[in-house]
Amino acid sequence: MTPLYLTVTDKHIKYSYEDQNTTATIQQDYNINPKLPLTDNFVNFKSKLPEYFDVIVILNPIDVEMKDTIVSCKNQPIDIGLYMENLFHIPTVGIHQVAKLGLKQAASIEAEYAGWHLDYYGYEDGKTQYSQEAMQTLGNGYFGLRGAYVESKADKNNYPGTYVAGVYNQLTTSINSKDIVNEDLVNLPNAQYITFSIDDTEKFKLNGEELEDIYRSLDMRTGLLTTTMLLQLKNGKRLKVVSRKVADMKNYHSYSLQYTVQPLNFSGEMKIHTEIDGQVVNANVERYKNLDNHHLITDKTLNDDNTAILLAHTRHSKINIAVGSKLDSPNLSELNVHTDKAHDKVAQSVTFEVVEGNSYTLEKTVSVYTSLETKGDLVEAVKSHSYHKTFADAVNNSMECWQDIWSNEYLEIDGDITSQKLLHLNAFHATVSAQQNVNRDLDVSVGARGLHGEAYRGHVFWMNYLFCHTTTFTIPI
Repeated sequence: MTPLYLTVTDKHIKYSYEDQNTTATIQQDYNINPKLPLTDNFVNFKSKLPEYFDVIVILNPIDVEMKDTIVSCKNQPIDIGLYMENLFHIPTVGIHQVAKLGLKQAASIEAEYAGWHLDYYGYEDGKTQYSQEAMQTLGNGYFGLRGAYVESKADKNNYPGTYVAGVYNQLTTSINSKDIVNEDLVNLPNAQYITFSIDDTEKFKLNGEELEDIYRSLDMRTGLLTTTMLLQLKNGKRLKVVSRKVADMKNYHSYSLQYTVQPLNFSGEMKIHTEIDGQVVNANVERYKNLDNHHLITDKTLNDDNTAILLAHTRHSKINIAVGSKLDSPNLSELNVHTDKAHDKVAQSVTFEVVEGNSYTLEKTVSVYTSLETKGDLVEAVKSHSYHKTFADAVNNSMECWQDIWSNEYLEIDGDITSQKLLHLNAFHATVSAQQNVNRDLDVSVGARGLHGEAYRGHVFWMNYLFCHTTTFTIPI
């Protein structure tokens, strides 16, 4: 192999490699321009190098557990591996992995990983975060679940939207004395919200100030989205929080969440809070915000022990919607669920004692039904829904389904991990937008933005033919 070795500091990139012609060792410094964005600096750096490398090795990773390629650059931690792989299209590995596995094996493992994962490191806000949520959307052709932090609620930085294929609603807004009619793919009640509190303090709200480290990884091979956070709260308490999501590709009404907290420097009382929130609107796209966006009316909320149900309908199209949930835990011996029920929200919490260093997990399975595809009583449909016994069962089910899907959709490219990743990413999101287990039961087309957000209001245009080409070759009738 022909490696490029990098030592990345706040002001410089020190690099070395063996000249292919003379076999001499080349050692150089690249001075980082503080006035340029990191991406522009790295593009300039790449332009100074030959193109015969097949692996990059990072010699000075920070000692963090997230990834072996995280360094400090321009006085901030970054995953230099993500930048280098996007630019050079070859695997980037840390020196610790090389020492443990050897260069060839470390590079091979990273090349395989990079081709199947869409990762983001660090905390973003605004439109960047909105875009990353869309790119990490999970779904199964029936629903799309944006890849938002589970602790977030809709604001300028986060948008935990949920969409079901075919659930549209039409509203009329008076603007400058004119009635403007808009029809939208409706944002459904948010059931993915989960957060925590410690010793009766306020619930944790996601913000960049208390985040020490954060890494989000979408595994396209299995359909699993994992977010790992290291937090230092204002009161000095530190903890690790890992949230995981997966959509059921077979029982398409269902998705599952797992939320694990680990106190790192304290013991005491903790609560995990979760909701089904019917107070949602369509607010994902700035240019539509002058239009009436209240598409849902909540009809009723129900609960029984560790289950909850919220019933709603769309204001004009009169589509009935039921969202149910069930809470469980693999390691909390007593799951005493406290429920606060309002007309348009069901809030539930679990209280438990924690010991420093131990991990505690809450699992939540959600079911979504609408009158479009389900005839009869939606409450009975939710109550009789076959929930997975554990989150591990949900993941295993997803892995098996995606294994079958990839057996039809897999394409391999040698020597360019970025192209391989993009092929997987496009196929993944095409399947999130429409897939055979679902669409035989639905009379709907695929919108221009799939089930990933509210741009184009979810409408169907000529791009629908692109999906026809994909499905013709992968799942012919």
